[in-house]
Amino acid sequence: MSTTATYRLPASLAQARALDLRVIAAMIAATAWLASSITSQSLWIDEGVTAWFASQPSLQAMVHSVLAMKKTSDPQMPGYWFYIWTWCHAFGTSEVALRAANIPFAAIIAASFLTFSRRVLDSWWGCVPVVFSPFLAFYMNEARPYVAVMAMTSVAAVAAYLYFSEPTEAGSRNAWVASIAIFIACFLHMLSVFVLIALACFALLRPRSANLSLRPFLAPLLTVGPLLCLLGSYYFWTVLRGSAGAIASPGIKNLAFVFYEFAGLGGLGPSRNELRDGSTWQLIAAHAPWLLCGVLPGVILVLIFCRHEKSSKTDKASIELVGGCLVGIALFLVAAQIAHFRFVGRHLAGFFPILFLIALSFVAKKIERPRLLALLCIAISATWFWSDLRLRLSPEYQKDDYRTAAQVANAYLPEGTVVWVADPYTAQYYQLPTDDPCCSPQQRIPHAHVAVNWTRSQVERFLSAGRTHALTVILSKPDLYDVDRAWTQKLAASATKTRSFAAFEVWQYSPAKAQAK
Repeated sequence: MSTTATYRLPASLAQARALDLRVIAAMIAATAWLASSITSQSLWIDEGVTAWFASQPSLQAMVHSVLAMKKTSDPQMPGYWFYIWTWCHAFGTSEVALRAANIPFAAIIAASFLTFSRRVLDSWWGCVPVVFSPFLAFYMNEARPYVAVMAMTSVAAVAAYLYFSEPTEAGSRNAWVASIAIFIACFLHMLSVFVLIALACFALLRPRSANLSLRPFLAPLLTVGPLLCLLGSYYFWTVLRGSAGAIASPGIKNLAFVFYEFAGLGGLGPSRNELRDGSTWQLIAAHAPWLLCGVLPGVILVLIFCRHEKSSKTDKASIELVGGCLVGIALFLVAAQIAHFRFVGRHLAGFFPILFLIALSFVAKKIERPRLLALLCIAISATWFWSDLRLRLSPEYQKDDYRTAAQVANAYLPEGTVVWVADPYTAQYYQLPTDDPCCSPQQRIPHAHVAVNWTRSQVERFLSAGRTHALTVILSKPDLYDVDRAWTQKLAASATKTRSFAAFEVWQYSPAKAQAK
């Protein structure tokens, strides 16, 4: 009678395989949750421009369209345009398809934080809060390069941190990974250059305190350096020709809003459109109960941190990374002041994962009890989960509703004249014919008149040009599309508001009634 021997894996190998399966399962679950942030909500201004570039018939046409945007920041994110054009020609240009381009980068972020949590913190809990971050979830649902930038800067930061923590043969590979990732981040968006500066400062500070060599970075820098020089020359050319973001003097409110977004309060306090239009302090008071709930875990974290400060060892690597970030952010703020660039959280998105990694490292070194660390991560995750849900489900946080605005405009076109004081590219995506030569080179009749940032004299000439029928004026965000308040004041004095929805107002202007007034 023969017996069949059963082969069993060695215990260490079996444990390693089980660990690998848990890591893969955790990464898939984290990516799936972040992907669930993606909706079919209406595209808003910036996403409409993304759809316009992505829908160009050829790569050459896309490059031409991007470079034609001389006064916007769109030419300063070339890598993203190549990526999104390729993605959309494979998966289409629907709202969901455009935003789903963020899913591969969500997987990269999840993998980066899982690696950091296991290798540096020796815990799974550290990667949990970032998955529920309302800041990350919000930009998962936006067809712009910010999630891609966060993915690359998280890879670069984790690789650099591991290199200076583990200067072994694997550390040499980390030098390559960090260098390539930060180059890709800079290729995706020009503002990632400030993250490059921050990591470079960290790399220069760290060896002195840890007796480490920068020699493993020599080969990566010789490879990536020339490409960075070419990319820098291109960005310098775009700056000289006038490419820029929103032109307005930044101030302390901009920094406060960056903190507001990074801290995960975006779904607990007033929405972006409310803050744009209303009184800040009144809005904060109205949302005070939710904001207090959001701030509470942070207060507890600070108290725990202070209590354990004297008894715990100092994390020098994190302190030096903080120093690098301070240099990078300070230079960004100086550049923003010089360029009169009104920044918000997304413009500093590259720093978000790095600051989060620093916070995780500090907390893990100060709090030596695993259960306390787990409870704190759960409390922050629960708060952010609720903020995230409100961002997804509450109408208060809805994006600018260009889909409805275009439907309203198309409904009024057969009856009379429609004036469109909003973004023409997003209007074109929702099939509203306009007289904008860039978006509608072959004009259809009837079409809406694009009247962005007209002067008072232009508005008066348009209204007095022998018009007898009623006009429908669709107005959005006057601080962007009616800077002189020409339409805003004229409509308030002589027209009737018939409807309002997310970031839009619909006005009816009657020439006869206006003359009677």
